[in-house]
Amino acid sequence: FSAQNLREIRPKFIENVSDPTLKKLLLKLRQCEVITSNEEEKVRAPELKSERARILFDTVKNKGEKASSILMKSLQEEDEFCFDNLMLGIDQ
Repeated sequence: FSAQNLREIRPKFIENVSDPTLKKLLLKLRQCEVITSNEEEKVRAPELKSERARILFDTVKNKGEKASSILMKSLQEEDEFCFDNLMLGIDQ
């Protein structure tokens, strides 16, 4: 995923990812060592789901293309509808 694609996807991800999916993504990203336990705690801390989603997305995006690809592949596996919604209008 290019930086441009990630910029386009970000607002939709924050708005549309569900709390159960967010929890599954955290688990997968932790297992794949994309995020650390400290980063996982930072994502889990806020009360608002949208804030948790924002922190997760930005944390992973800042780790580069490989980490972002793992996030998006995991999202596709966990919530294909949400993934497909994010991909609408994105040039891949």
